[in-house]
Amino acid sequence: MSEFDKNWQTLAGRTVELRYEGRLMRTAEVEEVSADSSLLWLRPHGNDHRQIIGQWEGYDVTVLD
Repeated sequence: MSEFDKNWQTLAGRTVELRYEGRLMRTAEVEEVSADSSLLWLRPHGNDHRQIIGQWEGYDVTVLD
C-alpha cells in the first residue's frame, strides 16, 4: 500500500503505476483528481483510453516521477 492510497490530491500531473493484487495493470499520467480524492482520471496515451479509477477498486498507486 503506498502513501497515496488515502490522499490522491498530490497525484495530478504525475506518472503513476497502478497494480492490482500485485500485478501491473497500467502506467499512466494522472490527468485529474476529484476534490474528495476518491477518483482519479488517467490521461489517454497510445492505445490506452482515458480511464477513471476509484479508491474503492483496490489499486495500489505508486508515483514514478
